[in-house]
Amino acid sequence: MEELLGGKNEKALGKSLKKEFEIPLGDDDMYEVKQIRYSTILMEISNSKDEVVTLRRYINSGEVDLKGNDQGTKKIHYYYNPLDEIGEGKSQALFLRNENNNSDEHGFYAWLANYIGLALPEVLNTSKSNGISELYLQTIFSAAFIEQTKGWSDFLATIPYFGIPKNKQKVVEFILDLKELEISNEKEKINKREKEITDNWNLTMSKLDILLGEYEAQISNRPQAITAETKSISSMAIFVADDEGQLKT
Repeated sequence: MEELLGGKNEKALGKSLKKEFEIPLGDDDMYEVKQIRYSTILMEISNSKDEVVTLRRYINSGEVDLKGNDQGTKKIHYYYNPLDEIGEGKSQALFLRNENNNSDEHGFYAWLANYIGLALPEVLNTSKSNGISELYLQTIFSAAFIEQTKGWSDFLATIPYFGIPKNKQKVVEFILDLKELEISNEKEKINKREKEITDNWNLTMSKLDILLGEYEAQISNRPQAITAETKSISSMAIFVADDEGQLKT
């Protein structure tokens, strides 16, 4: 959920959690610098079924790649044990920072939504090839947490976009369980399909104009805009000049 802080992975946190911190020495302005070899966060959670799970995520795992990115922070491990019993249980890794982590069964947010028992609605998403995605948990959680720097300036001030149009509106509708969310989603799908049909019509007409110019032809009764009236379409006619220069259909 570090997107709510405006960062990704460990970059959203201060250096005192991942690199170094200072300890004051006596009353003087002297400090001892302590280097951090690794750091991790452990969190115990439970759901409505009283299933207790402990989550573990590294802040600094020491697994740094050639680009300086900490690979260990891109995973969360979970244990089906309370915090004080995780040494007795096995853990399973869930991936983060991947475009499919909200839908893939091995993605953390997909797992978390299932663990909580949330049935997330489908919404339009301009960043997806099929134009559809779930309403991401990160957007919903922006209504539950107020970030202390920007969070007081607006409602859902730190909500990430993620390609979801009108994301604030959709989050509010989901939280209030309004039917408007389903209606607005269907409306957006219809509007998207209408635009695709209109764009295809305009492209076809442009190609037709090119062909008319090549053959010195003319078209009659062409509608000024796309229409569903079959009478208007059936009355269209194309005239092509014959060898004597006479236009014929």
